[in-house]
Amino acid sequence: MAAALPLLLLLGACDPAEDRFTVRGTITDPLATEPGSVVYMTGPDGPIDSVLVSDSHFSFSGSIDKTKLLTVYLSYPERNEWDKSFTAVFVPDSEVIGIDLDYPVTVTGSPLTDAVNDYQEQLLKLYYEPELDMEDLDLDEEQLDSLVRVVQLPKILDLSRQTYLSNTDNALGMQAFFLLVTELEREELETLLDQGDDFIKKNEKIKELIENK
Repeated sequence: MAAALPLLLLLGACDPAEDRFTVRGTITDPLATEPGSVVYMTGPDGPIDSVLVSDSHFSFSGSIDKTKLLTVYLSYPERNEWDKSFTAVFVPDSEVIGIDLDYPVTVTGSPLTDAVNDYQEQLLKLYYEPELDMEDLDLDEEQLDSLVRVVQLPKILDLSRQTYLSNTDNALGMQAFFLLVTELEREELETLLDQGDDFIKKNEKIKELIENK
């Protein structure tokens, strides 16, 4: 038994420790200290943890996972379920992530969160700032929307394809694929899906959307 002990210790030493993230959060809004106010952290499967704000600070921790988008938000009495204030979405991809829930909400220390936000900003520019002067065109709102879609959609799809293929192992790639799945034909989607990691290939919502094409 004594001879086996060093081997067991060696095996234990070779088992890497789980990588963890810590959210260091701040919020100074008076609503955060109202009776019944709580800060929640939620994930794809629902609530993960909740804490009270203390001296304008709160903290969460968990396993680093670049495939997930998590949400931190302040719940306070009489908050409307559609209210998006005091809400931050982030990818838990680094050891220390800063979240300030005061307006404007900011997330720092997470490269993938920055990339997700950049992708969303590029999409908005493509949707609402077309590289085409349409002011002099005699079109109603519906015709204008249709023309913008025709002009901009190929650019949006190209951006999303590139984003997905460069991020097939993380949450940004998942976001880009969800946009593609609404616009592309089944054959191309299946080809793209084959290039993704298992967490994308096995996503039940994605499989259902493709099967219904």
